[in-house]
Amino acid sequence: MRRKSLRLGCLKWFARFYERRRASGVRRLSAGISCLESLEERTLLASVSDSGGDTLTIDLATIDESLTIASDGTSYTFTSTQNFTNADVQNLGDFSSFGATTLTLSNLERYASIRITDSQSGTSVRFVDNSMVGIFHQDFEILLDDGNQQAWMTV
Repeated sequence: MRRKSLRLGCLKWFARFYERRRASGVRRLSAGISCLESLEERTLLASVSDSGGDTLTIDLATIDESLTIASDGTSYTFTSTQNFTNADVQNLGDFSSFGATTLTLSNLERYASIRITDSQSGTSVRFVDNSMVGIFHQDFEILLDDGNQQAWMTV
């Protein structure tokens, strides 16, 4: 009911705005209440998905977002400047909690490859070896192209 009365109020306000003119013919803005509402600010999160397959995909969706991947030989820890969100991970038990800037993948055998993409500019990926033996089990496909899909890097 409130939405209907708000809509009618907006229509009446716009009608009055366009009907009122000065003697010179110039439109003037009436001192009414603006009926336009601003949307809340939204932050796009780093989305993680696998769609039930053997490729884990992480999309960096914020300008200047950076991702660090650390290996201790038995798990990977992903750290981002934005929170991670579950976009379609089938087995949530393999990950620490979503909704934070750090996400740990404990079951490395589940994925044959890890794909990292971006949809914004200024993104970066950094690898850190915490195991002292340089163990990264998966193939990494990295495409940081601002969403233009022009250059892949496979590690």
